[in-house]
Amino acid sequence: MSDSREYIPLPPPDLASRELPIVNYRSQDLTLYRCHRLDRPYGPVDFNFAPIADRFNAPDAEYGVLYVACDPFAAIIETFGASMVTTALALRTVSESDWQRRCLCQIRTSNDLRLVDLASGYGFSRLGMDVRISSTKQRNITRQWALRLWQHPEKPDGILYHSCHDQDRLSLVLFDEIGDILQSTCEQNILRDSKQLAALLEHYAIGLDPD
Repeated sequence: MSDSREYIPLPPPDLASRELPIVNYRSQDLTLYRCHRLDRPYGPVDFNFAPIADRFNAPDAEYGVLYVACDPFAAIIETFGASMVTTALALRTVSESDWQRRCLCQIRTSNDLRLVDLASGYGFSRLGMDVRISSTKQRNITRQWALRLWQHPEKPDGILYHSCHDQDRLSLVLFDEIGDILQSTCEQNILRDSKQLAALLEHYAIGLDPD
């Protein structure tokens, strides 16, 4: 039996007629971050159309998604947090080879972004949900929310939500309809900057395992 505290509601039938809680991010004020694999045939701004069980992926490949973070800390903990969940107080570790094959880089946008606010009471009260949308394991329901928001007549560019593994930080999922407005380069890989890397590791008490 599932824990009732885990339950979140399905999107309401009249969602398409409701005004969405939209927040606007100006392009000149916005820097996003993504931690991605360098040994895969895709770059930091490639959209994923696979109907996999990630939080806001399309249930049946109706649209593509790109998960990004509002700061490098959120990008790191969202990438590695699930694999380090433990009740032990010992230092959590990530294999050094896994770090070496990843890039943590900045992403900038040439256009402003219009995002559905799933990170504040302003958004929750208008949509009939709460902060559990960011942490629930009921991915079948969160994907239904994403689909209905993608289908909404207001056509948002994506969703703003709390990072699952650090609720003090914010993440975004962007829909592929935003087009070719994202720019990124792996030339400035934060994971290759020893000072920035040390700050990330220390903040989340992560150790590197020299496998």
